[in-house]
Amino acid sequence: MELYRRADSPFWWFSATVNGRRVRGSTGASTKAGAGIIARQKIAEAEARIPQQGRWRVHVLTGTYLSSHGAHLANVATVTYQLGNLTRLLGKDRFIADLTGADIIAYRAKRRGEGVGPGSVNRELTLLRAALGYAKAHFGQAIPDIQWRGLFLKEPPGRTRFLSREEYEALIAACDDELRAIVLVAVNTGLRRANIESLTWEQIDLAHGVARFVMKGNRARVIKLNAPVVAALGRTAPEKRRGAVFTQPNRRKRWEAALKNAGLADFRFHDLRHTFASWARINGADIADICEALNHSDIKMTMRYAHITPETHRTAFDAVGEVFAEMSRPRSQDTPEAKKA
Repeated sequence: MELYRRADSPFWWFSATVNGRRVRGSTGASTKAGAGIIARQKIAEAEARIPQQGRWRVHVLTGTYLSSHGAHLANVATVTYQLGNLTRLLGKDRFIADLTGADIIAYRAKRRGEGVGPGSVNRELTLLRAALGYAKAHFGQAIPDIQWRGLFLKEPPGRTRFLSREEYEALIAACDDELRAIVLVAVNTGLRRANIESLTWEQIDLAHGVARFVMKGNRARVIKLNAPVVAALGRTAPEKRRGAVFTQPNRRKRWEAALKNAGLADFRFHDLRHTFASWARINGADIADICEALNHSDIKMTMRYAHITPETHRTAFDAVGEVFAEMSRPRSQDTPEAKKA
């Protein structure tokens, strides 16, 4: 800091550099001692003011996260909706560094008051946490020290509604041609709705019976397409296999109409994913295989299907028991004459 006199002023002036910017002006004091006190006060005010100009508010956080990251996600519509809720209820002009655990608790209460379930609220809090981390990691923003562990709401047991074979046949019969193909893909692959609706022909390899995806975290994933799916997709003429696989509009209205015509109650599109996992379990797939097929990050998410009893399942105990049965079988049964008999 520099204090100096000017010929055209009776007061002392000061000059200093604050965060790379030059700050100077009159102290309004005629003595050097008084000028020093006032100058230090003005410098402190400048230090508090200049960094604030670069601090993000909530609307900057949500807008930047959406444009820089969220817009590239398959579920961009959902992310946009969730970020809109965060902006609306946290306060668009709040500085993100000033957010507290009390603000998060208030947000939870507001969303619950709007009739939103615990799971949906938790997804929005997870998105907020991710956006704050993104702002810190990529833009150097100061973020609040929030103890997230105690802020997530307790969720009810995972939903496992799935179709019986009779219900599946009724739903297929009630669908139009494109919706029938979408349901077929969902039940045979376990893919989420966003992945199916954003599916392009460039991802499909009918010759090898696979579909290729880039999942969250930039991870490559290959999905096996079984014969019914290959046959359904193969009905599209080769010259038309460009761009989006499914293109007809108003899918939601058509889906709701199909559910009504099929007589299905309490059924959501995501339950087709549950149908894939449940049918796989019933027909002998183990939990680890289902976890991999569903691309779950944690096998705990897959354990909701553990209570489903397979109709046919050869366990490790069965396999070892067969070894002992083979060992205890009389050797006479291995003779050529016994084998012929």
